[in-house]
Amino acid sequence: MKYTSMLVIITTLVMILSGCDGTTDTKEQSNKLSGEITFLASSGSFEIWDRVKQQFENKYPNTKIHLLFQSGAYLKQLQALVDKGEMPDVFQGSSSIFREFNSKGLIKDLSLLAKTNGEYTIL
Repeated sequence: MKYTSMLVIITTLVMILSGCDGTTDTKEQSNKLSGEITFLASSGSFEIWDRVKQQFENKYPNTKIHLLFQSGAYLKQLQALVDKGEMPDVFQGSSSIFREFNSKGLIKDLSLLAKTNGEYTIL
């Protein structure tokens, strides 16, 4: 389950930062992919996400991922960020959180950005 979540988030990061421009050359994608993204995760997963961040930034040198970790009151931290207008680009959460945020228009369905040619896969 953790690996599926990581794959979904990594795919999301690539899609957000690439703008899904249809480039198929991996080296060209590495050079074109740029931007910054903020990711909120629970502190229990620090080592995993820090490793993923380093690998991603090494593969895509024009990117920067800002990791925010919260221990304990993760959902309160997320809600506080939302209330301040500082919602992270990517976050972990249960289906009920995603339904609530979706009903408030706070999140978007990224599957709409997916390429139909199979270049990106949404799980």
